[in-house]
Amino acid sequence: HVHLSLWKGTSNAFAGADQSAELVPRFSSAVAGVVEHLPAASLLLNPTINSYKRLVPGWFAPINATWGYENRSCAVRAIRSGRPELWRFECRRPGADANPYLALAAIAASAADGIRREATPPNPIEGDAYALDLPELPSSLDAALRSFEDDAALREALHREGRDPPPCFPGGGHCLAHGAGGDPEAEQERVGLALGIEVRRHQLDLVPMGFDLGGQVPVEPLDRGRVLGDEGAFVVRRAGEPEQLL
Repeated sequence: HVHLSLWKGTSNAFAGADQSAELVPRFSSAVAGVVEHLPAASLLLNPTINSYKRLVPGWFAPINATWGYENRSCAVRAIRSGRPELWRFECRRPGADANPYLALAAIAASAADGIRREATPPNPIEGDAYALDLPELPSSLDAALRSFEDDAALREALHREGRDPPPCFPGGGHCLAHGAGGDPEAEQERVGLALGIEVRRHQLDLVPMGFDLGGQVPVEPLDRGRVLGDEGAFVVRRAGEPEQLL
């Protein structure tokens, strides 16, 4: 997730008069821009086939282009505070597999476009955004790519000196060329190819295990099968380096 505020000198331009105040125009327009461009920005925020397995109802990962005050079921969460410096919004769409530079560029460009046009956001969502009948955000990498191709404003904002933007994700074209990712083992091989590692499957017996974080917390026995899955674990090896258990 990405938190963003806008500053003018030493002052937060998103700050309101008090904690219950409505959003000031710049803040409101920034939210509008992010919500509007979120379908296209999903290509940079969720850049792999595996990204979309997280984006399901009820997992605090947004599935529709919505915003609300302190609402974690929405894609954009507006955060107000009694302290002016803490006013900001949180975009909850990015995953841990996103390139942070490209993710921040997409969100900042979307917010800037909203501010530039003085855009007005839709009404804030109260309650569970998953339960509402609203147009959904892209649910696959292929759908995100089509949304990105259809959003000329965001593509133009991400261009530099008229040149094409950098690749949005490693091996993404290779992933799309090989289908929608129905085969988990094939997905693992493609990710390994993109990262330059060899992935091999190992079957493991169910044995107790634990983690000792430098003696700072008690070691609790865990079931390896529950942690790693019934199908086993994976070992990765880079050229010239020993194997590492994942």
